[in-house]
Amino acid sequence: MKILDRYVFAEVFYTFLFGVMVFTILFISADLLFRMAKMMVDGGASLKVALSFLFNSLPQILVFTFPMSMLLACLLGFGRLSGESELVAMKASGIGFPRIIVSAVAFSLLVALVSFGVNNFVAPTTTYRAQNILIDYLLRSDTQIKENMVLRDRAPDGSDRLLYIRLINNREGVMKGVFIHYFLNGKRTREIFADEAVWQGDTWYLTKPRTIEFAPDESIKYESASERAELPLLGSPQELMKRQKNKEEMNLAELRARLKQLKQMKENINQKDFNELAVYYNQRYALPFTCFVFSLFGIPLGVRPQRTSKSIGLGLSLVFIFIFYLFMTIGTTIGVQGSLPPAVAAWLANIFFGGVGVYMIVEASKK
Repeated sequence: MKILDRYVFAEVFYTFLFGVMVFTILFISADLLFRMAKMMVDGGASLKVALSFLFNSLPQILVFTFPMSMLLACLLGFGRLSGESELVAMKASGIGFPRIIVSAVAFSLLVALVSFGVNNFVAPTTTYRAQNILIDYLLRSDTQIKENMVLRDRAPDGSDRLLYIRLINNREGVMKGVFIHYFLNGKRTREIFADEAVWQGDTWYLTKPRTIEFAPDESIKYESASERAELPLLGSPQELMKRQKNKEEMNLAELRARLKQLKQMKENINQKDFNELAVYYNQRYALPFTCFVFSLFGIPLGVRPQRTSKSIGLGLSLVFIFIFYLFMTIGTTIGVQGSLPPAVAAWLANIFFGGVGVYMIVEASKK
């Protein structure tokens, strides 16, 4: 690494660490400290348990603070180089602007890769662990009703069974909106629909189920209806109420599997629910890449004439972060409504800010 690269890298790197510290403290003080105090006061948790909750929550926070810190680092780092005429001296030595920013952009790509790893291989596990700690101490009484459950198990005849349950009430032992799909060797063999299922003794019983049997070519063989039917091998209400992972607690493989499950029963679920999960899956790739996008946007913005104090840089960062997440929210909303493909909706904010950033870098290179 040449002296120029080391110098620019150091300017961005240390400011990035400062940003991670500041933004992480802001996240913790805004929400986590209150939850920790509530766990200790209302739930009787020890300080050790509260700290375990905090440390397991940190990886998910870092996923959001890394892009913010990269923007702050580029604004302050290149703002100082510009304000103290060091950029002018570099250019006077015959070094072009694109060459000056190479180490900073390369660092942003490295941070993006680290963020991707944390977001998809560390944060899901630790977030699940943190939420379990929170539930154990505060939310025991709020887990008697669950909505939109998707379960997969093996039927007595050896076929794969996929179940969608709109609502399950553990207190009453009742399931509402039950859709059961049977597959053998990847082909649909049977579907059962029931408005309700009731737990009696040690078995679930479907109320007025409607059954569709399929031929080997998946055409409908016949349909039937009955007043009552047994639903074996599903488990008691208490077993079904064991907490399933939400989308923030799933890694990429688990998200893909959930999307595949929902796709197999797409006509029986809310399309917006499917779109929401699909957009979130693509955001798992887009959000870490924001670190790189913010470097493209922050570097040329930092070299413009402006004050270079940390307070001004922090204020500017917060403004642009708000605008970025506003675009991200708009993209998510459009994607959930189905007006844009999920991948496009998830990358919309990155596409816009990245395009603006490339334009600004080209303009800065001309000066």
